[in-house]
Amino acid sequence: MRVIRFILVDLVEIVLVGVMSVLCIDIFIGVYTRYVMGEAASWYEEVARYLFIWLAFLGAAVAVRRRLHFVVHLLVNRLEETARFATELLCWGVVMGFSIFITIQGIVVVEGVSVQESPALGLTLSWVFLAIPVHGILSLIYASGHFWQAIRPNQEGEKT
Repeated sequence: MRVIRFILVDLVEIVLVGVMSVLCIDIFIGVYTRYVMGEAASWYEEVARYLFIWLAFLGAAVAVRRRLHFVVHLLVNRLEETARFATELLCWGVVMGFSIFITIQGIVVVEGVSVQESPALGLTLSWVFLAIPVHGILSLIYASGHFWQAIRPNQEGEKT
């Protein structure tokens, strides 16, 4: 169980910190070469763009895990307990459905760009857009866990 937690939680956040660190270094190199050396490196913008794509999609998955996505608390908090429970299940169901959709569409995108290469790096673009299905799978796992936690106390006769 610890290995699964490490892979699904800790490793994802370690990768996020690494991507952010490399992104900061890349931007620094780009600014340095442009303004100090007088000629910008040809690859730094592309690297920054691709790292930002990964940062955004992995960060969104972590936001699902931490329950930091948008919720209208003003409305939900005014509901009675049963309706609040149903609303929570509905929200996690929508997140799971969207995660499945984005995973499938992400795989289609990855297959579609598999023959394209980035201009400056010569990198196959499927590596860049692999962030989409990875986000979908992680979000599905995280949302499923939250959904399970929401229904589990009710199965045991406890309050949510």
